[in-house]
Amino acid sequence: MFYPDQTFQQMSEQLMKIHQDKLHQSRKLVLMVDLDNTLIHTTEIPCQLSPKKNVFKMKLEGSPTYYVRLRPYYKEFLEKISELFELNIFTFACQSYAKTVAGFLDPDNTFFAQRIISRDNCFYPATKMANVRFFSPCGESMTCMIDDREDVWNFAPGLVAVKPYMYSKKQNPYDSHVSMDSGTVAALYALAGTTKIEIPSKKN
Repeated sequence: MFYPDQTFQQMSEQLMKIHQDKLHQSRKLVLMVDLDNTLIHTTEIPCQLSPKKNVFKMKLEGSPTYYVRLRPYYKEFLEKISELFELNIFTFACQSYAKTVAGFLDPDNTFFAQRIISRDNCFYPATKMANVRFFSPCGESMTCMIDDREDVWNFAPGLVAVKPYMYSKKQNPYDSHVSMDSGTVAALYALAGTTKIEIPSKKN
């Protein structure tokens, strides 16, 4: 419950505690999930559209036409890691781009539930890590990340770096550098159980 005389900081702290309690109850950590070259590859080069093959066309206002290819086995990957993490999209693309791609990846809002962070929401445009405290209830202590770039996360210990996904017609989707392999899932599972990044003891 919020009261009229509460300051913005007090309301923010209360919302943080509500979110924190929710994570404790579900026994989950927060996972910031990158889009470009992590879950998708976007290009201006025309390609044959096929929703069944996870290839989509996207036209945003003031932008060229983009073709978006979803990484092979992305859905199985999201299903698996959502057991241990509350999933959040975190991209330095604009909000309209992020929301459109989220619609391709998660049309039923099963995984991300509209939890989308874009450059339009960020206070620091050069590093994602500096923005975490504004979007995660406990900052780094309950947050992990998955991205193809380590530098934007300041090489944080909670980061699982993946090989960049660049779609090519000649690719074999079973290759480990193309699909999200079991090693990536194992690394995220290990993070969820490490002592460096763990769910803090809940205070009464």
